[in-house]
Amino acid sequence: DGELFGGEIPEVIVRPSKVPIITLIVYAASMVGKYRSAGTYTMYSYDKEVLRSPAVSGAGNIRSYTLPSGNYSVIAINNRAETKFTRKGVGWTANLSPDPFYDEYAGRNRQYIRIHPARSLGTEGCIGLTSNNPFVLRRARDLIRNTLDLKGNIPLNVIISGR
Repeated sequence: DGELFGGEIPEVIVRPSKVPIITLIVYAASMVGKYRSAGTYTMYSYDKEVLRSPAVSGAGNIRSYTLPSGNYSVIAINNRAETKFTRKGVGWTANLSPDPFYDEYAGRNRQYIRIHPARSLGTEGCIGLTSNNPFVLRRARDLIRNTLDLKGNIPLNVIISGR
């Protein structure tokens, strides 16, 4: 009854879901060989860790050098079916900014560096999640997608040790 509230119906605030908002993603890794890093991909909602997966970046040659340490932003996500972006039947890519950027270790501009499930223990410089649990890979995708829908970007901190 509108009379109960002085003739106005109160606005109801509905939270879209109980899915946490990702406030930071961290890829912390060490060099494995000359061009590849391996470590941990962790997603945080404020001060709470909400997802962790083993991950890699780079492969066995200069063309596929690990993503360098630094601060990036995750700005978009797409479903993907190509083998190189799929693991355990889950495929997606999350685009990073800046793109392109100059990589002093690779000695050139690089572009199309992303986060995605990794089909193997190497990537072409992207961050590849290597979890064998499809739930973890789907959850990482869904957390990124839901957060981007609400706030437009997610900070990514890359820390590579052992250089």
